[in-house]
Amino acid sequence: MRQLINLTIQTKNLFHKIIRCTVLVHLFFKKVKGEKTRVSLQEINEAGEEIYHGEAFSLTSLMNNRGFSGSGFSEGIYDEFIPEKLDKRIKGEEDAFLNGVETISANRELLGAKPFRWWIVSNSNTLDSPLIQSFGLLSNLEKMKKTGQEFSMLKDRGIIIILINKSPISEKKRKTALYKALTGSTDFEKMALDNEFAYDDTSSIQSEDLRKYRLICIVGSLGIYEHKNEAKLYISDHISGTCKDSFPDSELGKSQFKFYYSWVYNYIISNRISYQNLTVKFYLDKIFNI
Repeated sequence: MRQLINLTIQTKNLFHKIIRCTVLVHLFFKKVKGEKTRVSLQEINEAGEEIYHGEAFSLTSLMNNRGFSGSGFSEGIYDEFIPEKLDKRIKGEEDAFLNGVETISANRELLGAKPFRWWIVSNSNTLDSPLIQSFGLLSNLEKMKKTGQEFSMLKDRGIIIILINKSPISEKKRKTALYKALTGSTDFEKMALDNEFAYDDTSSIQSEDLRKYRLICIVGSLGIYEHKNEAKLYISDHISGTCKDSFPDSELGKSQFKFYYSWVYNYIISNRISYQNLTVKFYLDKIFNI
């Protein structure tokens, strides 16, 4: 179960240590008497004492408890916000999380207090996430991955992106039983050891000269272009030219596009299509349920 964990301010330095992979701490969840949807987050210190750090609950619990103010907390972690393949995606996940942020954070700032700080973290094989899309961070993450950049600060938006590429603990993990038993090239290893987004095929991501293409239709904010001399397509969020068909960014609009332009799927599976970036690729893939 993906968790929302509200942490007290003392946990900030602890979280930085975990990010740097320099310490291991004994954190555990403890059932709270009389509470069915939340558990407390505890730590056992060197003296063997239990220290209370905060509370943990699922995103669906937050959805069903809109009155939760979180007034006793200053920071929170949304853990594993990009689910694994076997996890069931939460419909409307981005709205649920953003409503939770609004519930916990808004009144603080209106009263002149500091906003609640969120850490949104995950190990993942893909960047295909509703939250990444909602905050418009996919292009930033693509650029960081290409250049090997690990930290990016968007000061005007109050966002820090951390994309760990070189983890000292990964080299130690390679020598453990699990990774010694694997082949050395599985998607799981690429994710767990090398922080690769193994499920994201970027081989078809490239810029094309739009002068060699003609616009055949628009779906949402994307243009579907057909090459003038070759049997291939290009998908871009830059619209150049005119076309007869334009489908709105709605369930009905996308269904209409899929019906009238079903042949586009043949171009996808025959690898005769290129994309401006991962954002437009994910959008088209979702229309055709890929």
